[in-house]
Amino acid sequence: MRLLKTVLVIVIGVILVTSCGREEKQGLNQNEVKAENRVKSGIIGTVINNVPVLTADENSLVKSWNDFLEENGIDETIRNVRIEKINDKYYAVALGNGVKSVRSLIIDEDLNAIIDKKVTCTTTDCSATPNCFPQGNTCVSCDKPEHKCTKIISSGEM
Repeated sequence: MRLLKTVLVIVIGVILVTSCGREEKQGLNQNEVKAENRVKSGIIGTVINNVPVLTADENSLVKSWNDFLEENGIDETIRNVRIEKINDKYYAVALGNGVKSVRSLIIDEDLNAIIDKKVTCTTTDCSATPNCFPQGNTCVSCDKPEHKCTKIISSGEM
């Protein structure tokens, strides 16, 4: 009887240890998947032969960008989005009728991906010039001080 109790305690102990280990491992795997999805959801392009290529759906980006501008009090509509290299850095450039909105991007060479960095500079005053684009967490201003260049730091996806 004593031997039976000892074996029973050992079996229950093994079951508890292995089941807890599985739950912890599943929790880790779920966290890894969530982190991977966060990274993937910010990916909007890739670089092929030194040429930036938009891989995200442009129509979805345009809609999302217009919603983003509206939510931040900018009453303008963009019509297309492309990736451009400005001063050896990549940017998402959204253009509309007289409006230009530029968003910082970073290259993740491990993923071979272009990822949204969430700093946006938008202008109607100098949209025909190469100015009003993100540089770090600030915007390179327009040529003339009276021309407005609005910076918005986003917490969400483009």
